[in-house]
Amino acid sequence: MSSGYKIFAAILYSSDEMLYKSIAELKKTFGEVDFETKEYDFGKFTKYYEREMGKNLRKKFVFFKEFSNINMADAKKMTMGIEKRFSVDGKRKVNIDPGYLNENEMGMPTTKYLKFKTLLKEGIYNQIIYRFDDGIKEAEGAFPDFRSDEVKSIFAKVFISLKNK
Repeated sequence: MSSGYKIFAAILYSSDEMLYKSIAELKKTFGEVDFETKEYDFGKFTKYYEREMGKNLRKKFVFFKEFSNINMADAKKMTMGIEKRFSVDGKRKVNIDPGYLNENEMGMPTTKYLKFKTLLKEGIYNQIIYRFDDGIKEAEGAFPDFRSDEVKSIFAKVFISLKNK
């Protein structure tokens, strides 16, 4: 596998306009897009974000071409800034969670502390979502959509393609 790690963004949105604006902003930091997954209906996994962001929420993953050594806490702060800029009346119109894959795991930075998360810096924690020991295994606290076969298969394919490079 190449040095560094593969960066992606999980983008939760209700309008295509917010999706396109978000990707344009992300490219400024992470570079060109390698590929995007198909969107899926996020509402079938949880209604957690509906009060703030509205109904009919969709999610997709955008993977970037270049391998990176960017600090994931800094990446999380950058995506939080994008969310804030696109907010209306204090409510987010997009939720952008950066993440990474390497030869061992897939993880995502978060501002929410739980005992199984590790501090990166300044109130940003890393949450391991998958481990790639012998196949793909969910780590403790994996989000509802990441426990689905639909999303697991996305990351299994990405991991295999990276491993074979």
